[in-house]
Amino acid sequence: MKTYHLRDIRISRGITQKEVSGHLHVSRQTISRWENGITSPTDSDIGCLAKLYSIDKDVLINAIKKDGEIRLKDRDVGDCDEIARQIEDMHLTITNETQASLEKQDSYYKEQLKKQEEQLKRQEELVTLLKDSKNTRNREYTRIFVLMMIAVIVLAVILFAYILITNYRSHRPEYGVSVQAIEIEEEIK
Repeated sequence: MKTYHLRDIRISRGITQKEVSGHLHVSRQTISRWENGITSPTDSDIGCLAKLYSIDKDVLINAIKKDGEIRLKDRDVGDCDEIARQIEDMHLTITNETQASLEKQDSYYKEQLKKQEEQLKRQEELVTLLKDSKNTRNREYTRIFVLMMIAVIVLAVILFAYILITNYRSHRPEYGVSVQAIEIEEEIK
């Protein structure tokens, strides 16, 4: 049995990659990757290709396998070393970018934490000011109350002294005698 390549089958039918991609609803690059053995079509795509190319499905599967084998044979150790180097470069790039991103996030979160701590400190200062203000106000109220009590006591003492003095004058014997003498004189007349 003769082995075919996907590209040879397509070209022998006079169909372009673009026409195949339009018929299968895939990109032209996908058709190219299939023909170069980089990737393989799915079973449903193989069925559609067999119908499009008017070829037996088994012949088409063998062509796909053959393209894949050739692709593997074309690679030598140098290609593997290059691929390993590229993978290592990608790994380093991803690691560095991840580290930079984590450092940036860490810096952002530290900054946010610092802002929150400052805000909490300001709130604590406000609470302290409010407590001090309340304590100062309470002390002022206490002072006013004490002053009012002193004023009341002073007024009470003054009133008591006035009452004492008034009572003392009215009960003095000389006043009593003169009041009685006036009363007696008035009775005589």
